[in-house]
Amino acid sequence: MASLRDVRGQLPDHRLIWVNHHAQFELVGSVDRPLLFCNLALLMVVVLIPFTTGLLADHLHAGADQHIAAAVYSATLLVMGLAFFALWGRVSRRRHLLATALPAAEVRHLLLRNGIGELGYALAVMLAFVSASASLAVCAGVAVYYVFPSRRPRASVAPGRPRGPVAGADAPSAAARGPSGGSTA
Repeated sequence: MASLRDVRGQLPDHRLIWVNHHAQFELVGSVDRPLLFCNLALLMVVVLIPFTTGLLADHLHAGADQHIAAAVYSATLLVMGLAFFALWGRVSRRRHLLATALPAAEVRHLLLRNGIGELGYALAVMLAFVSASASLAVCAGVAVYYVFPSRRPRASVAPGRPRGPVAGADAPSAAARGPSGGSTA
């Protein structure tokens, strides 16, 4: 089994996971039962990371079955990313769970950003069978990608025009609100 020294490199991964989890939940104002189960699934995968990291360390040092160990490690990260995606997918479909209104473009951007990371992890799983080192390099690249916060698009709101509860919601248009801003319907 791997020693603590062998798996020490996993610690920044856990810190990054915590930071990203916190950043995601800053956008959440309330939770429902399915969201709690999505979060539970994420946490269940995160606790597997020390095991898969140790497995990888053992096989990298032994020189045997490195490809399989790298595939298991990167697959664990892929499943973790899918759990993050499920969390955000739930919140983006149930906008009442958001703490504040987010424009539709910002929601799409956050989903796309998460999806790009998932593609990286999927590539790492496939590469593992060709080169364990290349797989780990891709995993490291995805981690660097998530270190930097995204520059989310902000909806431009005309001066004096109130921002609706959620872009794309069934709010009356400017024409329907009338000159005073109230609804004419």
